[in-house]
Amino acid sequence: MADNTAIIANLKTRRLAISVELAAMSPTKAGGLPNRASEGVDVDHLGYRKSLWEELKAYDELIAQLEDEQDGSTYIVSYGN
Repeated sequence: MADNTAIIANLKTRRLAISVELAAMSPTKAGGLPNRASEGVDVDHLGYRKSLWEELKAYDELIAQLEDEQDGSTYIVSYGN
């Protein structure tokens, strides 16, 4: 089993960057503004914020799995019904 220390550290760095970006959102910044469309340009601020939350959740899950793997634990991933 490979040592995932560097991978986990990199994932935690990315997770922190996303957390900082989410914390910095305000009603005047990207992600904090309402969605808008003008002159053929659609800006999906809510979708952007949602995608950051989804990415954050995915990193949390992956980090937990990799840390469990390092501890000798096993896990099963299944997709579908």
